[in-house]
Amino acid sequence: MSKTEDVLAARYGKKKTGGRVAVLVFVGVLLALFFGFGIYWNFMAKPAVSIELLSFEPVDANHISGKYTALTGDQAGSCVVKAFDGSGQIVGYTELALAAGTSDKIVSEVIVKTVLPATILKADACSVK
Repeated sequence: MSKTEDVLAARYGKKKTGGRVAVLVFVGVLLALFFGFGIYWNFMAKPAVSIELLSFEPVDANHISGKYTALTGDQAGSCVVKAFDGSGQIVGYTELALAAGTSDKIVSEVIVKTVLPATILKADACSVK
């Protein structure tokens, strides 16, 4: 140490070294764990229940038919399918009960009863039972 550093150390005390590096390493490890879990959750974890509508067509003025595939994990689930008219108002809906272990390779059909002619069918709100 130089004379100036000795005087400053005597007056104010010695500088701590290594504490700041340890805090930065700790925060870095926490951030890596947080982002690693986020990536796992979004891309690698299997969804509990999911549904995809493949096609739909109006059957008559009070019914619309749709073909879908559904995927469930180890638990049974349910999904809501809603029918909309041309102005975007909900004119009918039904809840699909899905068994556990449903494969997304099997195409199924749903018919939704409506109060007015429907032009659009959408899958909405899936949940595990």
